Amino acid sequence: MSQYALLFPMLALVLLTFGVSVLLFRARIRSVREGHTPVSYFRVFQGSPEPESLAKVTRHFSNLFETPVLFYAGCLTAMVVEVTGPVVVALAWAYVAARLVHAWIHLGANRVRHRLRVFALGWVFLLGLWISVCVGVASRQDPPSARPVAHLPGTASELLQAYCALDFDGARLSSTTFERVDSMVAWEQEPGWDAVKLVEGFTLGAPQASGNRIEIPVFYEVVGAAEGPQVTRFGKQVETVKFELESAGGTWKIVGPIIPPHVSLAAHQRALAPG
Repeated sequence: MSQYALLFPMLALVLLTFGVSVLLFRARIRSVREGHTPVSYFRVFQGSPEPESLAKVTRHFSNLFETPVLFYAGCLTAMVVEVTGPVVVALAWAYVAARLVHAWIHLGANRVRHRLRVFALGWVFLLGLWISVCVGVASRQDPPSARPVAHLPGTASELLQAYCALDFDGARLSSTTFERVDSMVAWEQEPGWDAVKLVEGFTLGAPQASGNRIEIPVFYEVVGAAEGPQVTRFGKQVETVKFELESAGGTWKIVGPIIPPHVSLAAHQRALAPG
């Protein structure tokens, strides 16, 4: 499931908040026009009490900035730590649905008993979301490799971006420079490549997460190939490689595919230079 799937339930709750703000504005205008509330009341919100119809909308609007703050924080945390599986997304949508029903009850018949039940159900979904995120992080296992990983970027996209940038700079062209990317990959040894791809640049696509694994496409701008000093240039072509990364112990490793180096022309020329 996409790492950004939680954006949509957050957007739904934002739209609900915006809709209630419109209702609140209209309720205040109506209350002033009907003579229930003087305009001076809204200077510091003191004086004669608000009529029930206005107080109800005011209270509900304020309520949307109480427990929903924990919902936004939970969703953002899940995205940062990349725990966005189907259970977390389902709990997020369930919480939003509970908030919609709560708004319908509160702004409608306002039956306290029904409102309380839905409010409590929303709390259950919210707590479940946070527990699922924490369990997802805690259940990650340490990687079997003893290679140092403390310096690695924190997210899968950041690590893959760094890996591709080092590859572009020629880090995979020799065993000595391969040490720069060694801690980013799951394979123990780099194959000896007879040919490499020459690229002008690369772009990362949107991640697709599934459990403790994530797939990220990389779009290379390939302009040639090289075999030793022999270089073949051709028109720019876009090559798509779907890298798979695995999370373990709070860090990420590239598990495949193992592709030939994709380097810049300058990096290839440096590798051929004597000394």
